[in-house]
Amino acid sequence: MYKLILINIWIIFLVFTINSNSFETSIVTGLPIPRYVTLKSTEVKMRVGPGKKYQTSYIYQCINQPFKIIAEFDNWRKVTDIDNTQGWIHQSLLSGVNYVIINNNKISIKKDLEKELLKNKSLIFKSPDENSPPIIKVEFGTLARVIKCESEWCKVRIEKYNGWIRKINIWGVN
Repeated sequence: MYKLILINIWIIFLVFTINSNSFETSIVTGLPIPRYVTLKSTEVKMRVGPGKKYQTSYIYQCINQPFKIIAEFDNWRKVTDIDNTQGWIHQSLLSGVNYVIINNNKISIKKDLEKELLKNKSLIFKSPDENSPPIIKVEFGTLARVIKCESEWCKVRIEKYNGWIRKINIWGVN
């Protein structure tokens, strides 16, 4: 009897350990949570709860602005933005098209002059390597369309420029 109890405890422990290391999946959509989405419209209301009856807490006026979905209820998604502002947005106003916000410039620059020139800016490189030539210097807060991501780098498009940026320098991808 004692062995049977220990075996059951061990099985329960294993099940919880395996589940705690996996991504949570939404019951509503079957999609992973958290995940990133963007705004479809130029004016979107964030609400304090999941429904039109709830008060508007913020109005966003930037198409393609990325958000992280952290919960779902019916047709409403609880989201957080880059500043950790949280609220609910109707799913019809969100898109799976992936955009990111440039928000950092962690690169291996050794010269103080170059570091000073990059204050509040980040570099987009020709290839996923900091030793490759930079294509463009962009300010923090710039939106970039994600083309693809590979391990620590993402290929992005900003206006007519395609290039690579390290994931630690952007917000909007896992």
